[in-house]
This record gives sequence, C-alpha cells and structure tokens, in this order.
Amino acid sequence: MWLINDDGFFSTVADWDDSDWLYVRGRSETDIKAFINGVSLMAVEHSWEPVLENTPDRDYAWRVHVPRVIWGEYLLKKSEELDYGNFKSHCSEKWNFEDRDFSYERLQLLHDAWVLFNHWPNEILYRKNSFL
Repeated sequence: MWLINDDGFFSTVADWDDSDWLYVRGRSETDIKAFINGVSLMAVEHSWEPVLENTPDRDYAWRVHVPRVIWGEYLLKKSEELDYGNFKSHCSEKWNFEDRDFSYERLQLLHDAWVLFNHWPNEILYRKNSFL
C-alpha cells in the first residue's frame, strides 16, 4: 500500500513470516520518524518498541517493523485528525513549519501527482495504456 499524508510517503508491505506484522517503509528518515512519533502512544499501549532501520541498499532506505493493528490504528487516527480543505496547502504549511527535508521537492511531487490524477481517466495524458 502506498500512502501519502502529511507525515510523509510510505510503502507498507506484509511481513511474509508473520501475518500480524507489516513493514512501513519510506525514502526519507524523517517520514519514518514522523510515523513513529504519530504512533508513540499506541506503541506503549501495545508494548511495542519501534526500531528504525536504515536499509540503504534497498529501494526504501528506511523502515520499521510494525504490528498490523498499529498500522490500522494509525490510519484511523489520521482520518480522525483530518481538518483541512486543501491537502497540498496543508502539507506546505506543515512541512515548511517543521522545516522538513526536501519540502520543495515533496510539494512538487504532490503537484505532479495531482496533475496526473486530474487528467485521469479522460485519456488526455494517456492513450491505449501508454504515457504521452
């Protein structure tokens, strides 16, 4: 699952060895730290100690092994906290206030995603499954 929210960009995948666990992965250390910070109370409640891993030779250089239940609670928490009318503007304000790494590039990616989805599915940017 790919997730983009005001904490960052995440790729969450199953732990093939234990179906009760997931890996939350990111390309930025600050994204994974923001996730860990966002679930700190949940971690205490579930007696889980998050361990930030650096995996520089993998496509996602940062990851944390997470109980599936905490990922679900995190998603619920983020939906309950949603209090803005424009996602890109909200992220711009938050990331600039926090002085997050690569704020400009992050916001450009959000804009690029918006442009692509704004044109989909009317085929202005796509024709016969090929990107123009």
